[in-house]
Amino acid sequence: MRLGATIIALIVALTATQARALDNPKFEGAYTPVQATRATITGIVAPGWIDNSSWADVTVRYAKQTIGTRTPGSACQQVKLTSVNGNGEWQYMQEFEAKAGYKYEPGLWLKGTRGARIWLALRQATAPFKALQDVPADLTGAWQFITVPSHITKSERLSFMLHADNPATFCIDDASLKKSLAPVTPKILAKPTLATFGMHIENYLDSKGPNNLNLEGAFLPVNSSNPNITGRIGRHWFDNSDWADVKMSYTANTASPHGGKNAQRYTVSRITTGYVQAAQLLYLRNGQTYNASIWLRGTKGMKLGFALRKWTEPYTDYAARDVTATGDWQYVTISGKVSDAGVSAMMVRAYSTGTLDFDDASLKNSSGVTPKLALPWPSTPIGTWRLWDQDGATWANLEPEKGKWDFAALDQAVKEAEANKARIVLTLGQSPTWAAARPADSSYNGAGAPSEPRDMKDWTNYLRKVATRYKGRIFYYEVWNEPNDPTFYTGSMAKLVEMTKLANATLKQVDSRNRLIGASPYVVGYLQQYLAKVSDHIDIVGYHIYNDPPEDDARILADLRAVTSKTGLASKRLWITEGGTGNASTPSNQQAGLAARKYLVNFAYGTNRFFWYNWGPGHSIGLPMTKANGITRSPGGKAIAVLQSWLIGATIQRATVTSTNTWVIKLQTPKSKTAYIIWNPTGAKQWTPPAGFRPKSIFDLAGASKAASSVIQAKSEPVMIVGP
Repeated sequence: MRLGATIIALIVALTATQARALDNPKFEGAYTPVQATRATITGIVAPGWIDNSSWADVTVRYAKQTIGTRTPGSACQQVKLTSVNGNGEWQYMQEFEAKAGYKYEPGLWLKGTRGARIWLALRQATAPFKALQDVPADLTGAWQFITVPSHITKSERLSFMLHADNPATFCIDDASLKKSLAPVTPKILAKPTLATFGMHIENYLDSKGPNNLNLEGAFLPVNSSNPNITGRIGRHWFDNSDWADVKMSYTANTASPHGGKNAQRYTVSRITTGYVQAAQLLYLRNGQTYNASIWLRGTKGMKLGFALRKWTEPYTDYAARDVTATGDWQYVTISGKVSDAGVSAMMVRAYSTGTLDFDDASLKNSSGVTPKLALPWPSTPIGTWRLWDQDGATWANLEPEKGKWDFAALDQAVKEAEANKARIVLTLGQSPTWAAARPADSSYNGAGAPSEPRDMKDWTNYLRKVATRYKGRIFYYEVWNEPNDPTFYTGSMAKLVEMTKLANATLKQVDSRNRLIGASPYVVGYLQQYLAKVSDHIDIVGYHIYNDPPEDDARILADLRAVTSKTGLASKRLWITEGGTGNASTPSNQQAGLAARKYLVNFAYGTNRFFWYNWGPGHSIGLPMTKANGITRSPGGKAIAVLQSWLIGATIQRATVTSTNTWVIKLQTPKSKTAYIIWNPTGAKQWTPPAGFRPKSIFDLAGASKAASSVIQAKSEPVMIVGP
């Protein structure tokens, strides 16, 4: 019997991991003309493989390459991708049947145009064609192998796919598709604390003005999608004219300001449609009356305006006044009552061409008090606050000119965190224009922001300056935000690795207690390549997950655990430094359940700390935590507070998913009682308590409780069932 068991175990071991035979993985055989409905897709493709780009506007030619192939083998697939236009992409693929409960590892070899990026993906073969996994390859001219793990939780037909959206010439060879038995299993965060409930606080709202009303701060390159809007604008002010057909330039007026050293000047040379406006965002309270003033000077006869306005639709002017410029400084005052909650703006407008200066603005409430630059701190406690998209927190904000530092906003954020007993995660980077290797690379963080620094001495000087100033106050630093996304990073992997190593060394020279979170992407394959090069230089693995429904996070977390194991980082903590589910339009009766499920799934399947993006009225990738005023809690915000009362001080003992898709988390409460949190994301299902457990009370996410009945149903909103 013992020998038989050994033989069976050996057979299982031999068959548990295997490479599925893709059709013609070596790209050999007689190549045939590509089948495509677009005339710009030409050439011949390897047997078993197809072009899938006819839906996109691409120009590509396929060929059989017999020189420089990998050995053994006599051929590889050559691709000359000349152009990709619009929102489409080039795709080359074959399909296969994937089986739930297995981990698939697609892989292949690539060689081609240095600097081009090609992606290997597993995608659904039918609508909605969701990408289950992606991995990029930055080509170097030499053969390189790329692969990525993907846990499959649903049996379905998938596409083994290469795709790209940039021109390149490259060769493909020796594909593989490993398959191993690997069901998605929990990895439990046993004892959640308040610190594990991370949060962003409403970005762009939390530290809104008034700021720099006298224009004495730094002047930064204007950030506009309209190439006809150029120049430099005072910090905390921005151009809001890209919707109009205008041509104009901003500059600092140091020769003839109204007061102090500077005024803001802009010269308008053309207005075809619309008008020009410079703006600063404000946090004005509903029902309050505000009085604002400003000094304006414009070319004689120029039509000017000054307003307090609702920032979002319907763009109501709470107070506004238009004037005709005289050529001299004019004092303009306005007064109005805010009739809605949320973000507002102070705006300086030009309706006609000419040169406009503005300076020395003011804003006071009806009591004559200037509103404080203050955060609407969450009424639901948070233990860790990630400063990203936070006014004044990026390198571009802190050092807008070389050697000239502005820590005012970050100082205040640190004070606010300390007052509320929250730890800060400071996300590093977003280069100032002067320091950027490519100043023309631009994003909403400014010109040059997504570029790595040209001189790494500037990077280490920035790190040392920040770490020294906040020594003993900030302990967690994150290398960069979403480096896989060109909105935030346009540099190479090699430069990111260099910055990571320098950050680790510099921060710990200042304070050995500092901990470095790696750059946090939202693509598992990108993370895998990055971790393989920085495994000895980070303390915490960072990643971002936005999934609907939240239960899909379990699969991604399993992939992340496979990656950290493969790169020798299995023992490191995993922090999801950004994540969310739903959006601003999520119905209120769904918000509590979705918010709680997001945290619960992450805590049960491998996340040590989860940061909700963000505390505020909601947006396109996260449901609301507050009402529109940024203060009153939504059902989601209330639910997180209730969930904290369930989990903090408790021990998570087990997490399971039943055959009817009911999720069950077993707890031991702080009072040593057994409890179960249950929900079913697909509909109401009866839940049978485990043998020996006698339900006594049921608690919901509104904070209410009732006696448990003999029949308990798991629904989309989690409940906690406690025994006697």
